[in-house]
Amino acid sequence: MITAEEHAHFMQQNGVARVMNRHRRGRCRREHLRAEMLRASQQPQNQVLELTRDNRAAAFKGDLEKYFKL
Repeated sequence: MITAEEHAHFMQQNGVARVMNRHRRGRCRREHLRAEMLRASQQPQNQVLELTRDNRAAAFKGDLEKYFKL
């Protein structure tokens, strides 16, 4: 048997800890999500582009031009 610390380290090495975070429930999950929201709000490059209808159309048109060389 391995100790809990060794197991946690092994899980982290194999990227399992990140997957486990997706399955948090209840208060633990809420606090985790709140922490993520705070972290995102403090990074200015994470500004979400407000996709209005014409923004979306322009982006779509740009994609079409890129893919089909219009």
